Amino acid sequence: CMVAGIWIAKKYLSYTTPMYESTTKLRLADVGESVTGANLFKDLDVFASANKIAAEIEVIKSHVLLEKVLDKIGYHTTLYRKGAIKNTELYNDSPINLQMSIEDDQWYGKDFIISVKDTENYTLTLPNVGTTLAGKMDESLQFEGGKLLVGINRPLLEEKRNMTIIGTYVYQVKNKEALIQEVLTHLDVTSVDKDVPVIRISYKSAVPEKAAVFVNALASAYIDDYISIKYQAAETTAQFLDNRIDEVSKKLSNSENNIQGYRDDKNIINIRQETET
Repeated sequence: CMVAGIWIAKKYLSYTTPMYESTTKLRLADVGESVTGANLFKDLDVFASANKIAAEIEVIKSHVLLEKVLDKIGYHTTLYRKGAIKNTELYNDSPINLQMSIEDDQWYGKDFIISVKDTENYTLTLPNVGTTLAGKMDESLQFEGGKLLVGINRPLLEEKRNMTIIGTYVYQVKNKEALIQEVLTHLDVTSVDKDVPVIRISYKSAVPEKAAVFVNALASAYIDDYISIKYQAAETTAQFLDNRIDEVSKKLSNSENNIQGYRDDKNIINIRQETET
């Protein structure tokens, strides 16, 4: 029984898809404090509230911020190499390059089967309908509601001599909303402690590089968004002050002109000013 159990466990681990988790941390900015070190005793005090930390967590998980991240790193397409038992996701180690343009929403989230026979020919099987189309490398293949372009990743093949391009691939194109919902299922944003202004961002993926790239991109997008908001607020304040200064300068100039006109009309002479002159 023990030997059988060990054999079953090994088979399970060889067939299952492992999930990798990457984590990054963010320290929240304190809007009520000046530069760190300007006041030592205040810096040692607890300055973050639970409400502020919870609000920033919701900002990180917001659709607006996630859309910026996904547009930057481009997770809208997924390519798998089809195996006998399980499919293996290919990220930067794909022997073929694919570009698909979809005009019909019915193709989003569906599995396109691409069978590469040699370095020149391949076949495309459309999902649901089961229609098979023949295509050639580096030539656009038109189908109802979209088109596909398949090319060979020659730099990778030259780097990895033992890699073969022949095989069956599964290609998916996801719409933005479905992709965000999928990301949220693997995304975990929590606070280290309720009184510590540090947020932990964790993301799980079957490809370790995708997990690392996503958490770094999300943290970078949050920082850029925070700086942009602060910059816009400062720009608005500066613009308001400039307008007020211009308005006060005009009033001051008009007042000086009125005073000088009044002096000229009444023949008022400033004896001290004239004497010094």
